[in-house]
Amino acid sequence: MNRLSFLFLFTCLSFFSCKPTPEIPGFDQESWKADREGCQGKRAALLPLLQAKEADLEKISTTQIVKLLGRPNKEELYRRSQRFFHYQISGGKGCEEQQQVVYRLRFTATDHLIEIEVLKK
Repeated sequence: MNRLSFLFLFTCLSFFSCKPTPEIPGFDQESWKADREGCQGKRAALLPLLQAKEADLEKISTTQIVKLLGRPNKEELYRRSQRFFHYQISGGKGCEEQQQVVYRLRFTATDHLIEIEVLKK
């Protein structure tokens, strides 16, 4: 393969394989990140905005999710190299008696978001 063909192929793959991090109108990233355990209720208040845009979140990577939501409270490695990110919405460590709610994101082995769940424990 000559150099020009390689450069063209690389450019095409780079262009089509990346999906920009979605913009969520009204979503305050700083408030979300500041309420890490969900004790202040900020994540619970912002959750409906995320749920309304879940279709826009499909197929984005873990890097883009971390850019949008910050580091997860818990990361779980699953079979076949799948990963789960857990974001505490309420009832985290140090919170007064609240129901524990977790926003769980599932990624494929190829690093694409494929499933989003809200778990109430």
